[in-house]
Amino acid sequence: MPYSLSKHGAAVVAHLTGTVSGSDWVKLIDDLDELIGRGPSRVVLDLTDLESIDSSGLGSIVQLVSRCRMRGSAVGIANPNAFVTGVLEVTRLDQWIGVSKTVDQAIADVGMTS
Repeated sequence: MPYSLSKHGAAVVAHLTGTVSGSDWVKLIDDLDELIGRGPSRVVLDLTDLESIDSSGLGSIVQLVSRCRMRGSAVGIANPNAFVTGVLEVTRLDQWIGVSKTVDQAIADVGMTS
């Protein structure tokens, strides 16, 4: 599986690696949805090791943010590479979801919006 989940206080960090396929995104969203239902108020997508992102990934991020916001939770993105940053900028998702340089900064930033 090209991701792992860990808790950091009230936040859940999803560390994504390599190339995440459509079915991987579905599994990730389901896993995060289950954890969010148990109480974490912050989710950080750590994209440090994510090589690229496609339309299914972008759609999954939008779905995750929508689900989290309905529950009063917040989502942030940490350390996307230049390619992923470009995709987020072109699609304007970077204006809808906070993008930070580090996981710690993303945790702090989403804490301010939850």
